[in-house]
Amino acid sequence: MAAVYSHLRANPPYDPIRDFAAVGLVAFDATMLVVNAALPANSATELAALARRSPGRITIAITGLGSVSHLGVELFQAAAGIKFQQVPYRGASFAMTDLFGDGPTVMTHIAAGKIKALAATSQRRSDIFPDVPTFAEQGFAEAVADQWAGVLAPARTPAAIVARLNAGIAAAMSDPEMRAKLAQTGMTPAPDTPEEFAQYLKDEYTRWGRIIRERGIKVE
Repeated sequence: MAAVYSHLRANPPYDPIRDFAAVGLVAFDATMLVVNAALPANSATELAALARRSPGRITIAITGLGSVSHLGVELFQAAAGIKFQQVPYRGASFAMTDLFGDGPTVMTHIAAGKIKALAATSQRRSDIFPDVPTFAEQGFAEAVADQWAGVLAPARTPAAIVARLNAGIAAAMSDPEMRAKLAQTGMTPAPDTPEEFAQYLKDEYTRWGRIIRERGIKVE
């Protein structure tokens, strides 16, 4: 995540705000807290209650340090006043136990009844998982970790080129075939203007910087 990486490294090789020109947001990926179908919890609230009764004993898989799943766990723990035993994996496909996972990985397992989704990390419910409430809806307002894809160009890219690229994104995201393919991977198109994306990136950069400092999150 462009808004996160530079806060996690002592000497980041780039500044996501200074070194790039915002072209446009492309899509949001559905990131969910999912658990084994046999676990006696059907919501984030119920899982938090289980964790309070057994602090540090419930294991939760994360798809890499500094990932959205890792940051989502940190925010959920802080918001709920609980502690999990975190287990880092190389990716969600290796971590089908109790975990935060992205849309493409969890969709098949949810459909098969092997796991169940308890909460979405996003600001609003995913179009792919409309029945899964967000953490905020369940009383954990601070546990928001959107996973998004956007396009950046080198700083000082001429505005006319940025506008042309942005128009291309908008056209692609409005294509029914493209939207259907994205839906199959758990992604929801969300094109915007360069100005809107620039402000979103700044807001996310500032927010994650504060969270990472306050929580003392590190990846080294």
